[in-house]
Amino acid sequence: MGLRITGLDIGRDSAELVWEDGRRGEYHFIWLRDNCGCPECRHPITLERTFDLLGVPQDIRPDSAEITNEGDLRITWPGGHVSAYPSSWLRETCYSGDIAVEHPPRHLWDAGLTDHVPEAFHDRMASDDRAFLDWLAALQAWGITLVRNMPDDPHAASAVAERIGFLRQTNFGTEWNVVSMPNPNSNAYTALPLNCHTDLPYWEVPPGYQFLHCLTNEAEGGESVLVDGFRVAEELRKTDPAAFDLLMQVPLYCHFRDDDHDIRYRVPAIRLGPDGAVTEVRFSIAVMGTLNVPGHLMAAVYGAHRKFAALLRDPRFEVRFRLNPGDMMVFDNRRVLHGRTAFDAATGHRRLRGIYVDHDILDSRIRVLRQALEGERLRA
Repeated sequence: MGLRITGLDIGRDSAELVWEDGRRGEYHFIWLRDNCGCPECRHPITLERTFDLLGVPQDIRPDSAEITNEGDLRITWPGGHVSAYPSSWLRETCYSGDIAVEHPPRHLWDAGLTDHVPEAFHDRMASDDRAFLDWLAALQAWGITLVRNMPDDPHAASAVAERIGFLRQTNFGTEWNVVSMPNPNSNAYTALPLNCHTDLPYWEVPPGYQFLHCLTNEAEGGESVLVDGFRVAEELRKTDPAAFDLLMQVPLYCHFRDDDHDIRYRVPAIRLGPDGAVTEVRFSIAVMGTLNVPGHLMAAVYGAHRKFAALLRDPRFEVRFRLNPGDMMVFDNRRVLHGRTAFDAATGHRRLRGIYVDHDILDSRIRVLRQALEGERLRA
């Protein structure tokens, strides 16, 4: 059972609630009316809103409000409509006061994470929903995880991802092999070194998470390199605010072209959320198109581009390791930049199996699993 509401103060356009632990939250009346969850206001099966926001005045006030015997909130609106709000729901959705709901944790990192990359084991994740949820939450918070003891199966990564939801299809297909090949349509399909980059920045919405399952790694070289783009972007903001502002404001042109595709998009390298925190990094020198910015900005934009690229290659921020067969690295492609050192294809075969899963479906799976596990706990 959650905490009960013990105090209620009705103001001009909002109600302040007090919980039994003394913490407070403010809720505007129009917000409360809009979020009534009764069958008259939301379809009982789809749960989509049927209430018409334009059917009530912006300055709506309740006729009465009370705390129920169970410690929840009940409001009667003009016209007689009654809305009931569980204390637990109000606490979870509070947007102001001293219990405003926080976003999921986000841990920035640098080279110090090298020996501490969050990891999970395939067998346990496959049989334990709690272990699977813990892995997803770690991936969401850190942007990077390693999964150990993956089956020797080229479709094993897809099996893990399909437990989350559906896979993202791109110009490389749904599943793809990272191998050195003749006539490649990407530098990834060579033995060349790859500077750290985000994948597919030329898409309007790049893939969210990337899975790379190591099936074979007999070649000399080919060490994986990862960098927290959010951490490096914050370093750029601190050390060169003007360069940071340019990369946040000036769109860069990204382009992919092969026999079947011609995909291009212009977007800034750094994007911020409403709170000013970095929410997306798109950066890949390999697929950066011809820079097209006003002439008076050209030198400054190139300077900012070079400054960011130099920070991304600074060993202070690099996590390096060698993937072995049975290892799978999973990372946030809109946050974590990945690359590799060169490898010698003549010394052995190197094959990684790759797939993408979008942010939306992973975030959804976290919420659904949490609700299911909490339901099991309450029924126990």
